[in-house]
Amino acid sequence: MSQKEVFAYELGKVSRNLRTRFDSDLKSLHMTSARALALYFLLQAERPMTQTELATELDIEHPTCVRLLDALERQKLVERRGVKEDRRVKQVCLTKAGRLLAARVAALTQACRERYLKGIAAADLKTATRVLSVIAANMEQAAEGCAPSPRVNTRLRA
Repeated sequence: MSQKEVFAYELGKVSRNLRTRFDSDLKSLHMTSARALALYFLLQAERPMTQTELATELDIEHPTCVRLLDALERQKLVERRGVKEDRRVKQVCLTKAGRLLAARVAALTQACRERYLKGIAAADLKTATRVLSVIAANMEQAAEGCAPSPRVNTRLRA
């Protein structure tokens, strides 16, 4: 196998494993990864996000985001509020219960990061992040003209 084949294989394996293990860890909070990620982004946002902004951050279509928010609203974790300037726009705000759960999600996410990335030097993480950014850019470029361009989430790079 070439180095590129080995790298691509390992990248896929790590990606699948990371999702599986994170989903398993989230079960302790009775959360799905989609709901947890939505709460996490809402908690990290500097201001209330609109439904459209949240859909972009989650890299999902707007109708999917609406269904996700419907579920979070039924759980009384978020509420949608109209914007005075444009009544068609809805801001998504965490409720008190939503903030508490989002803080638990953030703590669990940090614990996972520490556990899975332990023993990796900061310089190596910086190199790996750069490599992944180049891969994402190459994928974005390859997708241009072929299909709708996937949104690249830049908030997870820190």
